[in-house]
Amino acid sequence: MTSFLILATLLSLGCAGKDTAGDSGLTVDDGSELDDICAGDKKTVRVNGEDISEVGDPRVGDEWNILMVCDGTIMMGAYILRFTPPDVAVVDSMTNDVVFVQEGSATLLLQVGNRKLTHVLTVLPAS
Repeated sequence: MTSFLILATLLSLGCAGKDTAGDSGLTVDDGSELDDICAGDKKTVRVNGEDISEVGDPRVGDEWNILMVCDGTIMMGAYILRFTPPDVAVVDSMTNDVVFVQEGSATLLLQVGNRKLTHVLTVLPAS
């Protein structure tokens, strides 16, 4: 009877949300203990290293490197970066770099994974 209780206790300890992946020493986490670092208003867009709210509107010819940041962490992975209308900017398909080529109002959409941000801007004439 005592050995049954010990076995039942050991088995219940092994189901706490983490598991060891074979003999590799790696730990597999089911995510149940993790907080979403992008919850609420923690996500923002950085343009050339600055928060987009501090950059102001671009001018024709300006180049922006655009990244999504969640609580200070740069989000990486599959992403979508586009403008509506699409002819206000040229987006480099291999990077997050953008060159503004036409004046007018536009909406920027940045999506990394399932996280989305939009920002309304006006492309100003070249200076």
